[in-house]
Amino acid sequence: SDSDYEEEVEVTKVVASSSRKNVRGRKVPLMRVAVERELSEEALEVVSIRRLIKRAGLIKTVSNIGNCYEKLVKEFVVNIPEDCDDPDNEDFLKVFVRGKCVNFSPAEINKYLGRSEGNETEVDITDNDLAKAITAGQVKQWPRDGQLPSSKLSAKFIDIVGSEIQHDFGSYIFDQTLKHAKSLAVKMPIAFSSLLCGIILDQHPHILQSSDIPSGRKAKLILHSRLFEPPHVDDLATASTKKHVSTSSMDRKTVIAEIKATCRALDERKLKLENVIQALEAEEADVEEESEEEEASSDAEDSAKVSESDESLDF
Repeated sequence: SDSDYEEEVEVTKVVASSSRKNVRGRKVPLMRVAVERELSEEALEVVSIRRLIKRAGLIKTVSNIGNCYEKLVKEFVVNIPEDCDDPDNEDFLKVFVRGKCVNFSPAEINKYLGRSEGNETEVDITDNDLAKAITAGQVKQWPRDGQLPSSKLSAKFIDIVGSEIQHDFGSYIFDQTLKHAKSLAVKMPIAFSSLLCGIILDQHPHILQSSDIPSGRKAKLILHSRLFEPPHVDDLATASTKKHVSTSSMDRKTVIAEIKATCRALDERKLKLENVIQALEAEEADVEEESEEEEASSDAEDSAKVSESDESLDF
């Protein structure tokens, strides 16, 4: 319905054809833009956290994030052609905005993030080969219903999911952005808005207009101080970390000690809450007692007035 749209007069829709005409006044979805938040300096000063983020190639998504220009982001998303990811399209992986051609692809996103794609080679395998690999040869053919029994899965692949294996974040961001362009049903705000602006401005530094105003950004994210305090139990034992095998009993003792400390802290909080409840109940009892006394006093006064009235009538 029309209530789901607004007349975006200032948003320009570029028709990706030989004429490259601009069409203004097009009805576009009432889009919202989510502006990224940065991590606090305290969090980034923790070596393990910063190293993990840098190794994943995502430091640009949490620190020194560039400005977000909401109007530019909306124009960009509106102008993404539905067949942008179709290799047969003349404008494959290209978006035309404000008369400029922006190269937009997973490779461009990874390039902007400074991520290496050297280790992200694709391998073509059959379903049967995949079934053999992830079940350590227990299943020779991929099931017809498409479901593998969890009891047959090899434990080493569970470890790979939680380890620092390379992941193609460029494709993920690319696909998420295309969802807003391909479907009017996407009601989630446009994510990675500052990143999109960064990619556009890297290719066309002078594309901004006088009406482009940087969007406000919320305060930096602060991580709880307990995350930085030892001791910690590692979340996942990797193949390269052998200390878990030799010190499992020590880890268990640490866990028990942590649980006991948590129980003591909860007991203290429970005691405080019980004291608060008792104090509130005592106050409530006092209020009820005062209310009853006032009511009794009021009844006595009413009775006295009635008696005086009766006496005056007898007179």
